Amino acid sequence: MISTTLIRIIAGIGIVVVAAILVMRRKNKAA
Repeated sequence: MISTTLIRIIAGIGIVVVAAILVMRRKNKAA
């Protein structure tokens, strides 16, 4: 069984990665 804490950590990292990608895309569009 996968612990809920591990799922939360993975989800948190995923959200951070997606946010970083969105920021980079916005900067690229602005540039």
